[in-house]
Amino acid sequence: MPSAATAVEPNQRRHLPLWVRESWPISAGIALIACLLLGFGADPFRSLDRHWGDTLLRLRFQLGLEPKPDPRVFLVGVETNDLVGTSTAEAEYHTYADILDILTDLQVSAAGVDLIMMRGVEPDARRVRDSIRNNGHVVLAEMRSATMVARSFPFAGQEFPSGLISINSDADGVHRRYTYGVAGGFTCEPSLALATYLASFRPPRKVACGTDVLVWKELGKDSRTLVERKISDQALLLNFRSPWNEPWDRGFKYISAGDLRTKHQEWQGAGADPSHLPASLPTRGSIVLIGSVATGAGDAGATPFGTSEPFVQLQATALNDLLQDRSLNELSTAGTMGSTLAGLFLIAMSGRWGRGIPWLVLSSAASILFILTISFVLLIRADVMMPGITPAAFMAVGLLGESGRRANLASLEKAQLRETLGRYFSPNVLKDVLKNPEAMQPREAELTVLLIDVRNFTTITERSGTKRMFDLLNDVFEIATRAVIAVDGSMEHFVGDQFLAYWGAPQEQPDAVDRAVRAAASIINGLDALQETLEPVVKELFGFGVAIHCGRALFGNKGARVRLDYGILGDIVNGAARIESLTKYYGVREIITREVMEKTTKKPAARFLDKIRVKGKTKPIEMFEVLIKPTEQKLALAEAYENAWQRYEHGDFAEAASIFDELKECDQPSRMLADRCRELIASPPPHWDGGYQLHEK
Repeated sequence: MPSAATAVEPNQRRHLPLWVRESWPISAGIALIACLLLGFGADPFRSLDRHWGDTLLRLRFQLGLEPKPDPRVFLVGVETNDLVGTSTAEAEYHTYADILDILTDLQVSAAGVDLIMMRGVEPDARRVRDSIRNNGHVVLAEMRSATMVARSFPFAGQEFPSGLISINSDADGVHRRYTYGVAGGFTCEPSLALATYLASFRPPRKVACGTDVLVWKELGKDSRTLVERKISDQALLLNFRSPWNEPWDRGFKYISAGDLRTKHQEWQGAGADPSHLPASLPTRGSIVLIGSVATGAGDAGATPFGTSEPFVQLQATALNDLLQDRSLNELSTAGTMGSTLAGLFLIAMSGRWGRGIPWLVLSSAASILFILTISFVLLIRADVMMPGITPAAFMAVGLLGESGRRANLASLEKAQLRETLGRYFSPNVLKDVLKNPEAMQPREAELTVLLIDVRNFTTITERSGTKRMFDLLNDVFEIATRAVIAVDGSMEHFVGDQFLAYWGAPQEQPDAVDRAVRAAASIINGLDALQETLEPVVKELFGFGVAIHCGRALFGNKGARVRLDYGILGDIVNGAARIESLTKYYGVREIITREVMEKTTKKPAARFLDKIRVKGKTKPIEMFEVLIKPTEQKLALAEAYENAWQRYEHGDFAEAASIFDELKECDQPSRMLADRCRELIASPPPHWDGGYQLHEK
């Protein structure tokens, strides 16, 4: 009988569906679904992955692990105060001209203007246009769509370099990506960040376009060799480092237009010594981006670091990524598939080796945390943005699937266990076993066994046929089973014409002996009633013997991996079989041992029967015959028998024989003991303790 710990053994589990008995089919199925979804671009967790990436960027910043911004990038913000008194286009343009003149004086490398100056007419813009010409390295913003082009100074010809500022958000409205230009069809135009970067060279570099890439040449790392550099015209992830208003050196260098004017005037008033330039001003070599940061100007949007970040921050981040060559690399679809499959493999291994649901959940949670940690490490170490939610979510689905599989398997196993164990245990014992499966573990305990053997098995089979014998055995076993279950006993499997029951396992039963004695009485009464219903030929031959014995024994699963039985092992089983065989020898129906008699709390009517040594044993067995339906005559005979046996035990064989001779006409044990006394008189034993050596096993 299978144990509770392995309720459905391999030969039984093979009848269950594969996905129930093994953990890998669920993981394989989820892996296939994941690959199909990712392969066809239908990732259901894409939106969550975007937010996960935002979280990683913020976490990197909070831990101080973000890469430092390039010191050459400098932001000049046009704040609300800077626009006071600029109600006319000319006044506004004068503000921008002042900024550009100051930057020219400071000899910055290049300036990108993240503003489109479309107001007014040509005379209004004359000064700012002169300032742009005077600088020679200014790039203006331009917007393009399928139906329109928006650029500065539409009232004049396109005289100055420009860069695109079209920045599209993701589906959730957050700006995470940046397009460095357009390289398709007949259009080849860089973005504002790229154009400003190219303008910082001396002389300014020109961009060329290849297939889906923008190409230019610049000095290599050795500062001598011209190398070709390429960048995709597809939207790339920006390597955001901090919120826009974070001070240097965790955020970009920044100064407002008003402060720029004030600091510049102070510097000029102090002699304009280039070696004593204030730290708050752009320096020679700075690449400056000018943009509006005025509240309500509309030139702001959501980024991973906030819901209203100035768009000039995006241009600065894109420029910084170019300068440091540290743009974020988004993990490819194949990479996401690989991380997802690796995560599902970890879940499958957890399912295969995990001992229980708590361990499965713990190990799976650790696996998911491991995958998420890997995504953070890749961001820090390699500037790779790995989708963490997609593999984690599929792993969570795998965990739910494995948990469901285990629950299903446990339910099937429990049902099978209940059905199987119900053939061996009483309902009360079965209930305890199902609550405490550890009780089924192999161990040693004090047990009481009851063994029944049907007499004349072969003769009845020969005379009445095999089917009749099977029917008779089934009737006998039905009576015995009901009697044992009624007192919460457990049963071994049926072997031939024998029935073996026991108490004390798998649950401890302090009154095991009393239960066994009551079961034996019920069985004998039932079999007597059965005998009265049998046909004459079977009734005449039908008989049985009952033996009860107790002692230490082992119990648990025994057998091979593909075929296990739950039962007991130990000398008490063999002892019970030998004692039962003596019921026929003595001509009695029930024998119990002294150990049983001493432990029972309600002594049955019985007489001391004999003290014998069986073959292979040195310790004698003391036996009692349980008197079935005792009468005064039976009790008187038992008293006389025990009186004779006491003389026999003390070696007074002649006196004992005379008493046994008086009883032998109506009592087979007395007849046997009378013959034995004469045998011992003829050959006195050298060391007599009352224990007679039987020479038959």
